[in-house]
Amino acid sequence: MKIDIFVEDCYKTFINDLVRSMPKRGRGQYKKLAEYLSTSTVSISQIFNGERELTMEQAFLTTKFFELDHYETTYFLSMVEFAKAGHFELKNFYQKRLRDIKEEAVKNKGRVSKFKELSDNSKSIFYSDSSYSKVRLATSLPKLNTIEEIADYLELNITHVETIIDFLKRNGLCKVVNGHLEIDTQHTLLTSDSPFVKNHHVNWRINSMQKANHLNKKNEVMFTLPMSLSEKAYAEIHSHLLKFIKNTYDIVGPAEDETLAYLGLDLYKI
Repeated sequence: MKIDIFVEDCYKTFINDLVRSMPKRGRGQYKKLAEYLSTSTVSISQIFNGERELTMEQAFLTTKFFELDHYETTYFLSMVEFAKAGHFELKNFYQKRLRDIKEEAVKNKGRVSKFKELSDNSKSIFYSDSSYSKVRLATSLPKLNTIEEIADYLELNITHVETIIDFLKRNGLCKVVNGHLEIDTQHTLLTSDSPFVKNHHVNWRINSMQKANHLNKKNEVMFTLPMSLSEKAYAEIHSHLLKFIKNTYDIVGPAEDETLAYLGLDLYKI
């Protein structure tokens, strides 16, 4: 299971879950962390399994030890401050700060986790065709282990899938482990000002147009609503959609990889 820091509000729970998710359930990691923090394993146990708290210096070094990115580091440090706060108003202050950091991370990086930023040349290829995203996501499903299985599942030409898999492996987006294909980097980084954002949106909406011809109305939804409304109503809908997007990340983050899906939202003034 992928461990997403942004679904947590307790830094101890996050670290314990993160360690358990590692090979051999993280055996030896707390000892290595203790050495990195220049403290004892007893102290580490009292912190992550007891009532002691990390100092802010220890908290910062812990983010370095686990190689957290900028947003994850900021969020982790705020969780520590939240845990150490005694006054309820101070706790409320840090709780709001945690929400703000999460929203900022989602706004700037989409689903927040470990991201892979491609070169511009690789981006031009990856975002030229939604098939690249589809195949990359397909490698995350345990039931799809070979190129043939992925091609059959996505109903794509096997030669095309072979080309995409070769590209993904060369760019660190998938790998072969014991003869089975697996996703490597969980997320690609595409900032909102990237020149490739338009291609990304357009490609998936073209895919939606094709899907409209054989939509399963029992468990699939398409909704289109041109409308006339007040500026206040528009602002309210915009706010609701941002909250919905954030909640979607919270649901998807800790979920197991079992199927592939697409969610597209558009709100703009005509």
